[in-house]
Amino acid sequence: MKNDTMTSFDLKIFIAIQLGSFKLKVDAVFSRENITGILGPSGCGKTSLLKAVAGFLGDNIGVVQWGEKNWQGGKIFCPIEKRQIGFVSQHSDLFTHLNTEQNLDYGLKRLTPEQRRPMQARKLELIQLLSLKDLLVRQINTLSGGEKQRLALARALLSAPNLLLMDEPLSAVDEASKPAILNFIREINRRYHIPVLYVSHSFDEISYLADDLLLMGDMGHSNPMPIDRALLENPRHPALRGPMVILDAVIGQAHAELGYTDAVWAGHALKVPLNCSARLRLRASDIVICASPPQASSALNLLQAQISAIDLPPGLGSCLVSLKVNKQALLATITPYSLQEMQLKAGQTVFLQVKASSFW
Repeated sequence: MKNDTMTSFDLKIFIAIQLGSFKLKVDAVFSRENITGILGPSGCGKTSLLKAVAGFLGDNIGVVQWGEKNWQGGKIFCPIEKRQIGFVSQHSDLFTHLNTEQNLDYGLKRLTPEQRRPMQARKLELIQLLSLKDLLVRQINTLSGGEKQRLALARALLSAPNLLLMDEPLSAVDEASKPAILNFIREINRRYHIPVLYVSHSFDEISYLADDLLLMGDMGHSNPMPIDRALLENPRHPALRGPMVILDAVIGQAHAELGYTDAVWAGHALKVPLNCSARLRLRASDIVICASPPQASSALNLLQAQISAIDLPPGLGSCLVSLKVNKQALLATITPYSLQEMQLKAGQTVFLQVKASSFW
């Protein structure tokens, strides 16, 4: 995870939007170096938040501050072309009357000569990084969904942006192409130090990509924070598919013939799926709690843990058990019946069984 320390150069937003019966209020600070995932169901205001940051919603919705620059607030309003923002939507918004390279060059047109020079070098880097060389003379209507989104990303990055806004950019992309594009976005963030606000309703995309997470829903929003912490502090948020955690592991040798890969997390050797990334995701419902070490099991991972807290909200039908493994946090869910039968309590040492296939 990246450093989550906020600085005076971060993106600060205090807005209140009224669009018909829809209301959105956001008071948040976003890191100026990280990829921030914005996760929530359809209609919760994710796209409206990006449009507010870009300046599409006018000057009377509140305050947007980029570091020491006031983009809007009071009598100040900086138009989008002066905010130096790259915007990538789910529809790619490419010009169909231009070919691929002409679309790329369009991003250079509004730049000053001083800005254009480094962007010419970036263009060559992006053509290689995003595998666009063989597409340069192609017409837009001959490109696949993944090719269009790679091109839209490159075009946005050639406008010399200080900030990249991405609104459901993979919604029209086939599943097989998504991992490569997510890796491109991560590499671009690291290479060019451009922060990203990435909107999606897909937890898989957000959890794979984001350093920080903003959770949005009918009840409002959380504060942007490191994604592992956000999951631990908001386990029952409606935007999530149940309580879960992210584990940063060290990936080792793959054993294709046996169907698993070696990994190390919190000082423990794990067996995880083949081709798994170092960012392991694990649902609380996939952890089995045992009072004593099991004698034999098809679950390949056995961890010793200590219960730190047990939460049993009335009416939910499940207990949330907070656990510590070598000072690292995990979450597990069990039924109230299991809690009663096992007589579990805070401070107790237990053993956790996890299938290798439960990590993803």
